[in-house]
Amino acid sequence: MKKKSLKLIVFSLLLFSCANNSSNSQSNNESVSTLPSTSESVSIPSTSNNSASVVEPEIVYFDDEERVVRNAYYDIEGENKEILSNYVLGKKSLELQNGLSILMANTQTEIIAYKDLKTCLSTTDSDLMDDNSMITLYTRDIIDGTWNESLWNREHVWCKNHSNGLYTAVQENNKGAGSDIHHVRPALMTINSTRSNVPYGLVDKSSATQIGDTGNYFGNNIFEPSDEIKGDIARILMYVYVRYSSSLNSTYDTIIDKRGNLRITDIVTTPSGLEEDAWNLLLSWNDLDPVNYLEMNRNEEGQKLQNNRNVFIDHQEFARMCFDSSYDGEGALIDFNNSYDETKLNYIGINKKSITLAKNTSQEIKTMCFPTLNHNLTFISSNESVATISDNIIYANKVGKTEITISGENVKNKIKVEVVEDLPQFLYNADSLSTGNTYKKDVSKEITYNDKTILVKANVASASNGITLGTADSKTSPSLAYANLNNYKSIGLAMDIKEEDLATTLKVATLIFEGELTNIKRVTFKYDSIKAYTNMYLMYSVDKGETYQLITIASNLLPTVSGKIFTYDMPNIPNAYYAFGFKSNSEYVQIKRPIITFYDF
Repeated sequence: MKKKSLKLIVFSLLLFSCANNSSNSQSNNESVSTLPSTSESVSIPSTSNNSASVVEPEIVYFDDEERVVRNAYYDIEGENKEILSNYVLGKKSLELQNGLSILMANTQTEIIAYKDLKTCLSTTDSDLMDDNSMITLYTRDIIDGTWNESLWNREHVWCKNHSNGLYTAVQENNKGAGSDIHHVRPALMTINSTRSNVPYGLVDKSSATQIGDTGNYFGNNIFEPSDEIKGDIARILMYVYVRYSSSLNSTYDTIIDKRGNLRITDIVTTPSGLEEDAWNLLLSWNDLDPVNYLEMNRNEEGQKLQNNRNVFIDHQEFARMCFDSSYDGEGALIDFNNSYDETKLNYIGINKKSITLAKNTSQEIKTMCFPTLNHNLTFISSNESVATISDNIIYANKVGKTEITISGENVKNKIKVEVVEDLPQFLYNADSLSTGNTYKKDVSKEITYNDKTILVKANVASASNGITLGTADSKTSPSLAYANLNNYKSIGLAMDIKEEDLATTLKVATLIFEGELTNIKRVTFKYDSIKAYTNMYLMYSVDKGETYQLITIASNLLPTVSGKIFTYDMPNIPNAYYAFGFKSNSEYVQIKRPIITFYDF
């Protein structure tokens, strides 16, 4: 929804100041001392005041222009009159499948290349509350919308291995079913890798593996999406089948004439293996998870790019008309009983899925209703002794965990809240890796963070007149005077070091955090002294160190400045590894007492 929110949707963001807390927003030059103090006290509201009503102004769903465009697509007297009247109106079963195939093929006048999805998806799947972020498939994680192949993938919902050659090797210039904006969705790389190319279906959750805490399960070579996304998956698969199946009429397919031998039983598995049962499963998912604002908005954006629409989103009733063998109702565009209701609340946007608070602190949240008509919301904490909520502010009462449920009509969203004694932080102090006055070139220490054990490795560069990344003195053996990055080529390459120089790079030192640091929001770096002008490279990896991506370079580590704290607000990178690289432009890197702190709040 790139930059259309002011025109398309008028909404009310519920913003409230946290009375007794400093802002969590910092510039890179701010000291960690500006972080909220855990010693501060807040006024905790009574638990009897734990639900709140939200009254939003009178507003509209889509502006008139876009409503007209959408409705015109199905206007019997409009631009698509010939196709609608001859092939769609009143049709059902196979006839309707053919008619919808003709409609969607004929109206697709633009073809997107696979490479262009890197930017197109950031528009179609943008976060409704932040145009610069995007909502991922399967988990609905909110991530930065900039293309990042280490963070998110262009997910083929109908994976190419089960397309019978309709789209094979993914090449950047490929066009067709494998690059269709109504088919491909952004997905976290970690989730996409787990799903791989297995078909959809139902799993035995008692023996299957849940992927994180997402509601998506994997077991017995079957992937079952969460309930809140099942309908999305069903409607995408229906679209791909009807749009590109070679068994359906392609008379009007003037843009893309390539169709494939698509079999629904290849991508949807059932105990019987029968085609009818596969369709019945998708129909049940279509009913379980109705079309919501996210899908409808995405359809609008997709039409702007390709000029066609996913008809199963606009008309949810088309699914049973097409694929339910027992359907005996009216044909297409006659019975609208199951059509999308644009006045009904069907999605609650929220700016956080989980938060961690120190005891006796508070934090605001932001919520929004979609469609943004007048709706009342209630906020309930599952454990009020841990945290309460009033006027969109969460108050942390005591150490523990709770869930804040935000409800409106039949729609809910949740925030997981953890209250800790202090702000959770993972602290690395170089002293912990030292042994007396002897400093080895590779030292490590295990530190626990969020119930995870993180292995911290210091890959040390040193010289006879001093050492790096520690407190040992000048007596350190000159034989240890190198940093061996040969085993960490990806870090070296991220620091723009030539591969042939990785083994003995005298002017480089690294700190490597080998373990997942989940949802780190901020990192600070402090040192007591440094010998030479040094660049610090902050990097992350989401493939367990196989590749590292550069976040930023701090090129102002100066010998004349000590005790300075560098603060970096991090992108939302789930399950990331981190590494810090230090490279001097002149002399050996010699940093005394580096202290690095990760914050998750």
